[in-house]
Amino acid sequence: MIFAMGMLFIFLGAVMMISDWFFPTVDVLQLAAVYSFTFPIRLLGLVFLFLGVFVLAIRMIPGGVSMFMDLPNSKLVPLIHSTVRGKDPDAKFLKGRRVDLEVIKAKNKVFKDVGGGFRIQGHSCRRTYETIGFTVPDWISEYFQKIKAKYGIRNSDEWRQLRKELLGLEEDKVETHIIKIGDMERPATRKMTKEDQLRKIALLQPLMNDPVKREYLLDMDWQQLRRMEELLFDGVTHNGEEVELFIDSATPNEQDILERQTFLNEIQRQQIYKDPGELNLGKWLPYIIIIILIGTVSAIMLQGAFGGA
Repeated sequence: MIFAMGMLFIFLGAVMMISDWFFPTVDVLQLAAVYSFTFPIRLLGLVFLFLGVFVLAIRMIPGGVSMFMDLPNSKLVPLIHSTVRGKDPDAKFLKGRRVDLEVIKAKNKVFKDVGGGFRIQGHSCRRTYETIGFTVPDWISEYFQKIKAKYGIRNSDEWRQLRKELLGLEEDKVETHIIKIGDMERPATRKMTKEDQLRKIALLQPLMNDPVKREYLLDMDWQQLRRMEELLFDGVTHNGEEVELFIDSATPNEQDILERQTFLNEIQRQQIYKDPGELNLGKWLPYIIIIILIGTVSAIMLQGAFGGA
């Protein structure tokens, strides 16, 4: 709706600015008369043209959408950036520039490009967060979302601990216990079931006490449990080892990037560490248009009253 209104203002303004073309003239006096007659119309057309550009700019520039009007460039990388990870209340587009060593620089921000992007109008875009020093592929986000819902973990430390314990699951694992025969004690062994092994993992105790979630885990085969495999939206089965290798490859050499990012964030906090509130210029747009139209009509009336004489 806003885009259509802006284009309509631009079209009307362009037509009104060339309104003198529709009046034929044969001499200079007629040309002067036409120019004098059409001056208010052309003035109004100029106002409409300005309003159209203003309406489009006020919606495109704050959100960074205007960068998609440029032709795709391998050096320019649009970033969909979120300040609060996981909630996305204020996600916006940032213009990033790819520099050496697979690093993307944006205004007051530095990220390592680890791939996993998508295309919008030919532009290769990336997903970034304020508290992560590298681009985040969508499959990583979905993987951790599924893992969190399935295993009930709360952070990356619990994920690493659970992954380490699940790697210890064995299909032929046996347990040694002591049995009494009369007054004698002797060791005995028995094969541990999948449920027995899962109950020994402290992080899975709440799930094993839930009948529905327990059956969901028991229905998984040994390999799926050991590898923490998940079939994601892209039709590919990803596992914990792949995710850990991805994180390790993305982060160990990021010390300089993270130090620079921390420094830039500190400077930015000192300068603008306050919530200015939401600047919603859209709600004032009708009033601005009315004021400009009233001013234009007043100018036309004054020109007719004094200029025409």
